[in-house]
Amino acid sequence: MSTPEAGNTLSIPAYTPDADSALQEITWSQSLRTKKANYYIVKAKNITQNQADVLLYIQDTFYKDESSPTHLSKLPDAKKEGGALLPPYPLLSQPNPPTPPSHPIPSHPILTPLFPDLDNFILPINDKFQYGQKNAQGENRWLVLHDKDNKLYQHRFIVATVQGHAAEWAKTLANSFGAGELASQVTSIGKSFVGHYLHTF
Repeated sequence: MSTPEAGNTLSIPAYTPDADSALQEITWSQSLRTKKANYYIVKAKNITQNQADVLLYIQDTFYKDESSPTHLSKLPDAKKEGGALLPPYPLLSQPNPPTPPSHPIPSHPILTPLFPDLDNFILPINDKFQYGQKNAQGENRWLVLHDKDNKLYQHRFIVATVQGHAAEWAKTLANSFGAGELASQVTSIGKSFVGHYLHTF
């Protein structure tokens, strides 16, 4: 599995109502208070590393509403490429092959983009992103885009995903990055588990 690095270019699918199935509330303690925020679990692509899958958590204010001042489209060098999704095969044998519709179609985990960079935000990984990982070698690294004043331990994201109510595809994606193994470790050790804060690029 590839490791996303600073300077790599990401392709992040634009918000659609389908994304709400992978919205997860995450709670943590900070300054002797209990805090919580909502994060979307997103399957991004690392264009720099041959379209490798990237597990990305995006705080709702950075993702859903493009008019928000914190929306990811406001990040440096971010650009949106609009378009639509088509079925996972071009019907070239037909006399008149289909062309992309003029209006966006909501994304769906089963459909495959015929034009993979459409309906996406394209932006580089920079110091606006944070990340968690299995070890110092960067194994199973995943990304977070949020208010960096949120001081969370890495395992808060993973445990919430595995034990929460997110769609099965989101849990499957997280498990492919070792979420199940870490969640089991946290559960078995309990309060004695030593967590690590997110890292910044």
